[in-house]
Amino acid sequence: MRRQRSIPTSYEGVAIAALGLVVIAPALWSGWLGDDAFYSVLDGILGADHVSLWQAMRHSFDVWFFGGGRFYPGLILEKYLVFYIFTNLLAYKVFLVAATLATLEMFRRCVAAYASRGIANLSALVAITLFAERGYHDSILSYNAMPQFVAMLVLGSLLAFRHVPAEGAARSRAVSILLYASAALTYEDAYGFCLLYPIVAAARGASWREALRQGWPFVAIAGGLTLFSLVARAIVGVPAGSLYAFDAAPVPLLRTLGDQIVAAFPLSYYLFDPSHIFSHHGLHDFYNNAPVAQAVFVAFALASWYAIAQSAREGGDLRGLAAVGNAVLLLAAAPIAAVVKYQHELEPGLGYLPVFYEAFGVALAMAALAVWTSQRIASRWCSFAWIAAIAIVGTMTQATNVRLVRENAAARDARGALESQLDSGLLAAVPPSTFVATPPRDWIAYDGHGPDGISTRGLFYQHGRRRIRLVAPEDPRARVMLVYDPSDRLWSKRDTNGLR
Repeated sequence: MRRQRSIPTSYEGVAIAALGLVVIAPALWSGWLGDDAFYSVLDGILGADHVSLWQAMRHSFDVWFFGGGRFYPGLILEKYLVFYIFTNLLAYKVFLVAATLATLEMFRRCVAAYASRGIANLSALVAITLFAERGYHDSILSYNAMPQFVAMLVLGSLLAFRHVPAEGAARSRAVSILLYASAALTYEDAYGFCLLYPIVAAARGASWREALRQGWPFVAIAGGLTLFSLVARAIVGVPAGSLYAFDAAPVPLLRTLGDQIVAAFPLSYYLFDPSHIFSHHGLHDFYNNAPVAQAVFVAFALASWYAIAQSAREGGDLRGLAAVGNAVLLLAAAPIAAVVKYQHELEPGLGYLPVFYEAFGVALAMAALAVWTSQRIASRWCSFAWIAAIAIVGTMTQATNVRLVRENAAARDARGALESQLDSGLLAAVPPSTFVATPPRDWIAYDGHGPDGISTRGLFYQHGRRRIRLVAPEDPRARVMLVYDPSDRLWSKRDTNGLR
């Protein structure tokens, strides 16, 4: 990979960001998903329980470190600050989309710094086509932008790392190490990225001995944190077979690794349909479920035509680019393959949060392949095939994102209706500490449940300022029952004797 001094021009970045926004914009209309459904009521829990934000973060650290041996203080700090600040759903979704686009731009600039402007634009364009939103733990739809935050730290570290070989680059080296250490202290999946530094150095032409010399601080950080985590888990005594226990048996490990890798491939979520929401009875049927926008196809076709021509003309070290791309794909997928939780949950087309990082690795490898074939097969048909492929995948990804968000609309409407009615006094006459029951839903956690003990009762204080106890319908302590009518999008309350 040859070093490129020129910075990508602003209009190219704006055009790519606009395409990225078009593809992931459906996230703006999605609801609180996954763990977000519970952490989003953090402010209500703090108010109802008279607990400070610092005390809540300290409790979370104790739960995960002393209970499971997991050490990620950066994640706890980032997550709690995000949900403390973003209590409005739309504002939170704008934050997630903005973080995703910021990560995309940092990726584009990082590739430009190491390769060429054309390859950077093409890689970013391909990455957009892989931004599929999934009905599982998805980084674009949920999870407080932690994957984006970690990705930006690693990308910023790599941008600083490109100055390390130069004389007098002690400041750049320190910045690079600090940024990587911050990423590793936020998410364990970043441990494997320590190997990117010697790989990148070797791809730039350094001998392996010199590459290891440049990359050893990052390997030392990851190795030290890995050892610390293993010792902590041993002291805590994580039970074998528990969710976050390790299982290194070859069959489940390789199957999970394969599922996680395949999940990053183009249209894998649509083709495998693990959530069973897409129709495969023909394009007409698919169009009725997820309308394909012709304008999106045209925009991708024009952008890919420009990027392929530009990158083929500028050239670069395509072998090094492909090597780094494959390394990112494997290093991002490997750490979770031995975790019991994901060995049970993942399946073809359905990957966990690191699929966000894998998309950038796949984009690098595909961009290298596109440029290589365009340079060696001097035919318009070759370029046309790549243009058509990128445009089709990008358009289909945007359509599947629309379809997925529509699928989750019922849960979003139910919670939105409850929030609105609580604000209007639905439980105004209910005395404090009353036991309130509601039928189970994906976004409801009764008292004693929920991540870090954050249950949905925080919602009742956040909206309506009611301190209640939330329990299951069969709980004999329940004095008020809340029932939702999806046809009218209204919640009604009654006492447990059936009276109004």
